[in-house]
Amino acid sequence: MRILTIILFVASLCMACENVRKDSQFSYNELWDLQSKAYRTPSDSLPIYLDSIERIMSRTKMLPDSIQARYYDLQGMRLLDTDELNRAAESFQKSIYLIKKPLRNLYVVHYFNHAFKAYLDLGEYGNAVAVGERYLEVIPADDNRLRAHGLYYLSEAYKTAANFDKAVFYNQQKIELLQQNKDTIALVSALLTQAKLLYHQSNRSKDALVVLDSIQKSNWTLSPDLERQLYGTLGVYHFLDGDFDSAITDYQKSLLATKKITPLPSNSKSLLARGYANLAEAFIWKEAYLDARKYLDSVRLIGIHNINRELRNSILKYELQLATATDKNIDLLLRNLDTLEKYQNLQYEKKMEKELVALSNANENEKRLLREKQLSEIRNIELRIGLYVAIFGLILASIIGYLWYRQRQLRFERKSLQMQQQLLRSQMNPHFTFNTLYAIQQQVTTEPERATSYLLGFSKLLRLILENSTNSYVLLEKELTAVREYLELQLLRTPEKFTYQFNLVSLSEDDFIFIPPMLLQPIVENCIEHGFQNIGYQGRIQISLTLEDSFLSCKIEDNGRGIDVQTTSKDKTSTATDLIHSFLRKTTGRGLQTKNKRDLNPEEPGVIVTFLIPTKNSEHD
Repeated sequence: MRILTIILFVASLCMACENVRKDSQFSYNELWDLQSKAYRTPSDSLPIYLDSIERIMSRTKMLPDSIQARYYDLQGMRLLDTDELNRAAESFQKSIYLIKKPLRNLYVVHYFNHAFKAYLDLGEYGNAVAVGERYLEVIPADDNRLRAHGLYYLSEAYKTAANFDKAVFYNQQKIELLQQNKDTIALVSALLTQAKLLYHQSNRSKDALVVLDSIQKSNWTLSPDLERQLYGTLGVYHFLDGDFDSAITDYQKSLLATKKITPLPSNSKSLLARGYANLAEAFIWKEAYLDARKYLDSVRLIGIHNINRELRNSILKYELQLATATDKNIDLLLRNLDTLEKYQNLQYEKKMEKELVALSNANENEKRLLREKQLSEIRNIELRIGLYVAIFGLILASIIGYLWYRQRQLRFERKSLQMQQQLLRSQMNPHFTFNTLYAIQQQVTTEPERATSYLLGFSKLLRLILENSTNSYVLLEKELTAVREYLELQLLRTPEKFTYQFNLVSLSEDDFIFIPPMLLQPIVENCIEHGFQNIGYQGRIQISLTLEDSFLSCKIEDNGRGIDVQTTSKDKTSTATDLIHSFLRKTTGRGLQTKNKRDLNPEEPGVIVTFLIPTKNSEHD
């Protein structure tokens, strides 16, 4: 019957686990597919996908970290769209701390990019640095390319916080890694960054120019875009130093490189406009107003509405400067402003039209997701039916198994109770009781007050034994009190025969700890009755208790005659220790362990008894 029950239980458990595994695997695949679609969808449809993802996640337990990390990243992107930057940063942070090291999937690097940018936008540069440090923790230690990206985080964070010393330090480390990798494009970009950082660092503008000159003098073949950045940066520094001729030469080289960039980048008009604007500004300061007018007209041909807001403001400022310097009217400036206003109105109309289209697409997506949800629910119902059958079988097998276990437990408890009753009946050695009463009787006539005191002690001991015998577990304090009373009564019978000491480690006597009663007294009695028999010196008993998890580690040692003498007779005390040994083997897995001290040190007499005592937090646990 037992074997059949176990087989049924295991089979039902396996069936349930298999159904749960299939259901979970289905949920994981569905989640991953939805998350992939969410990344590809327009931002206005993202909330619809996230709602579906959250519904599936709410009914799926033990989600993999990769799915949770993707979810938090998507959630952060949605919060960015609603301008909830603080909550978005928190969500991105959760995402990156779910990434386990070493990072193998380069796809998740953008999680760190999102978190880093969010904290920079918030001005929380310490958290931005923490993102970089977390990134460096999870990437493989031998991947210089990934490590260089992490150093970029740190350098950029400190640069934004205007801590140029640390920004230079981390960017220099990045440069050294790129030099090892011989990545020319990334190296030149890092050197350009280093020049900008050095220029802003105290008294290091010359060092910045040295870095830029080293790039010019190198034999590296630079792409048009890197040439644009190099000469543009040189032009800015020469302009700030008041060397307008050198600035104009560098700006012209930068503009020429910009026109060579192929294929044209999406911001090509802004790049050209920036080049024209820089030249216009330099010519204005050089008071070459005709040349300045030529480059500002070039910007107007590109279209002031085709460039970014910051550059538009600069162009309008240059137009005003030029009009003021040449004493001309500002009609051209006003026309530029009218053009800009028309462009803004047009952009607003396009935005409204785009939002209407997005709303229509969102409705279509919602309908499609609803159909997918219905199909998913049908599949889930089919899986649940199989799961319920398995769960019913599992519950039935569990009930049968529990009843069998409970019956076995009751048999064990009955046996333990019988053993404890036998143990309790053997605790009070009749010889000890007789000798104690006789000693009290002898003192009644000679020292009545002392006799009365010891009689009270003896009655207290008997009361404690009777009280403890009604419980499977008693307070530690009561058990120690009973042992202490027993030792004092022994000393009444044989004064100065021995001394005793209690040592409590990592606990105190009044701690709320419950232990089985009457485990210490028989062992202590064994020390007195056998260990100290016919010795020519004062005996010593030391009882040490140490709390270890759910057990008390107990060590009782004496300086008596040793095991060879103590085990020569088989009386009630040794019978009690046998019962204790058997009881402890069943409850702690380890019985009494007795060692002769002479085995450890030939000069030291006595015995050490060690054992574990089970504990509970209450007598009914």
